[in-house]
Amino acid sequence: RADGSIHADYQYDCGLAVAQLVIEAHHRGLVAHQMTGFDKAVAQDVLSIAPELIPVVVIAIGTQDAPEKLAGPLLERETAKRERLALSELVIKGLPA
Repeated sequence: RADGSIHADYQYDCGLAVAQLVIEAHHRGLVAHQMTGFDKAVAQDVLSIAPELIPVVVIAIGTQDAPEKLAGPLLERETAKRERLALSELVIKGLPA
């Protein structure tokens, strides 16, 4: 912000922007891999990000290659059955007691 304060909802805004980017990538036949486990200080330095900006996510966008080109644990992880939580474990219905 102009006064130097951090916009309280920046992470929410970033999430919405990332969602739209990923949807557009998928629409164009691309895949997107979102990563938050990166060194923010290094990213800020290497990418010359202004000090008043906060890196939140790195996104790799490209085409999907054949999983058969992978080996070992990477192949196993790529071809493993995806397990997702049930919606009942993620969604809050009604007001908390």
